Amino acid sequence: FRIEGDRAYGPGVADMKAGVAAAMFAARALKELGLMDVPMTLLFSPDEELGSPTATLVYREELKGARAVLCAEPGFPDGGVTTERRGSGHFHMRIEGVSAHAGRCYEEGASAILELAHKIVELDRLVDLEAETIVNTGLVSGGSSANSVAPWAEARMHMSFNTADAAEKLAAAVRAVAARTFVPRTVTRLT
Repeated sequence: FRIEGDRAYGPGVADMKAGVAAAMFAARALKELGLMDVPMTLLFSPDEELGSPTATLVYREELKGARAVLCAEPGFPDGGVTTERRGSGHFHMRIEGVSAHAGRCYEEGASAILELAHKIVELDRLVDLEAETIVNTGLVSGGSSANSVAPWAEARMHMSFNTADAAEKLAAAVRAVAARTFVPRTVTRLT
């Protein structure tokens, strides 16, 4: 993050940080101009792109009986605006394999990384850009050394969708991929 002259550059300056600043200025203007005849609550969550795991309980409590909820996402350079938020969810996949020396006894192992690779390809088949249904495997790790068959691997996936029905179908499809075994003797746990 950096500031050069009167411009800020870096992650979040166009949506999160700008949205917070816009909401605060708008709330102040509404109060000072006497344009708001009801109580107003501003809620800010640092984890909105993650599905709001820490803020969800606060949202549920604070938003009970609200007459309106406004998203302070700022406009885009082309004049477009955000009119809704998509749903999102997260999965963590952990795969246990069987370690073996890759040069001398490869066949005794069961690569957790290879199993994960197969699953990632299958998860990518769930992406439907037209329906705006996405599964993205964004973080992966695994193995213990380059000359060992990987005894473990894990991945974190983010999914996004437009409806609760699409979310249920997508989650079921992710669970089905996790339940399949491509590399014998590997075990997958999905949370």
